This record gives sequence, structure tokens and C-alpha cells, in this order.
Amino acid sequence: MRATEEQRARAMLALSEPSCMKPEATLAQMLDRAAPAALPGYLRNRILIRRASLWASVAYQRARQGEDAAAAADLAVRSFNAIDREQLAEADRGLYREAGVRVGTIRVALAEPVSSTPSVSIATAAGETGQTCVMLLDARKHELARRCTYGHVWRGTAVVNATGSALAVAVQPTESWRELWVFRKSKKGWRVRVVAPAAASPGIGYADFAGWTSGGVRVTKITYRVRNSAAS
Repeated sequence: MRATEEQRARAMLALSEPSCMKPEATLAQMLDRAAPAALPGYLRNRILIRRASLWASVAYQRARQGEDAAAAADLAVRSFNAIDREQLAEADRGLYREAGVRVGTIRVALAEPVSSTPSVSIATAAGETGQTCVMLLDARKHELARRCTYGHVWRGTAVVNATGSALAVAVQPTESWRELWVFRKSKKGWRVRVVAPAAASPGIGYADFAGWTSGGVRVTKITYRVRNSAAS
């Protein structure tokens, strides 16, 4: 007897359970083959929530490997936007919020680089094993400041203020945690400030660049804490 679409969907959800194995492109592609239109609303939403989270993870892993992450990030956004909030099961609301943050974290992969010739810019270079160092350079490519990370540096998000005295860039230590690094000129030279979603250690959240003000940088913080019970 051939399995129904609902049976296949439940099997796909079980096979792609994050607590059982590391999300990979093959699992995300498997969920893409589901037929959401033939499923009850709540189950269709579960497939889309899982699909969005998986593609967000794939996008981050591709970026870390130096590959193009835009296609996977776009699939994550599309999957999340297709979720029908009116048909969300109460038990899935926590997973929905978590998926929203994961997708929000990876949206930077779709950002268009700012086209300009700023007085300061950034470059990256390999640091200690597994690290990437962000170097702030002046117009003559002299190094002004440096900070290293084990995460991914989204170079295309770098934005310089009008006076060339500050630069902001998105840095993502994990697939679900994105920070904003702000290089700012002071009387003692250039300093780097890390704007994190929260003061606690990396979890689930991201800090977005909102724009420059006359005094420096204005940042929007979007932070979520997802309990273990909500993600099970």
C-alpha cells in the first residue's frame, strides 16, 4: 500500500528532526518534495517551519565554506513566508518563533553590498586555526584596527558613516546568532564594539544595523530566548 501524503510528511519530519542529526541540504531538499497543499493546515505549517530552519542552517554552512549562500537563504525566507499563522497549532508557536529568528539571522545573505568608495573599508584574512580576522583599512589600505572571530563575516553588509569615523558590519558566530561589530574612531584611535542580541552567551537572536545618527550608530536589537521544551 502506497503511503499517503500525510504519512510521508510525518516521516520527513521524523527524519529531519534537528535533535537526531545535523541539518543538511539533502534533508532540506527532501522536505521540498513534500506536497503541502495535500496536507492539513497544521501539518503543512510544520513542514514549512522545519524547511525554513533547515535552509537557514544550510545557508550559514555554505557561507562558512566560502560558497554562495543566497539561494539557500532565499528558500528559507520563502518557506517561512508561506506559513499560515492562522492555522498554527498551539504546540508549534514556539517553533514558529524560533524559525523566524533563524531565518532573520540569515537574511543578510540576501543583502546587496553598498556601492561606494569610503574612506575606510574592511578586509578579511585567516587568523589562528579556524579564525577569520577583520581588518579595518584606511583609503591607502593601512590597517587601523583588527578583531578576529570563529564565525562568518558578512563583508557585504559593511556600512560606513558620512564622516568616515565609524563602520558597522554583521558577524555571525553561529547559525542562529548574529552580532553587529562597530568600528569607531576615538581620540585614542580606533576601537571595536560588539553589539550582541543579548548580554548572555550565544543562543538564538540577532542584532540588526538600523542606521547612523550624528552621535554614532543606532541599532535595533531583536532577541528571542527559546526554551528547550519549546524546541522539542
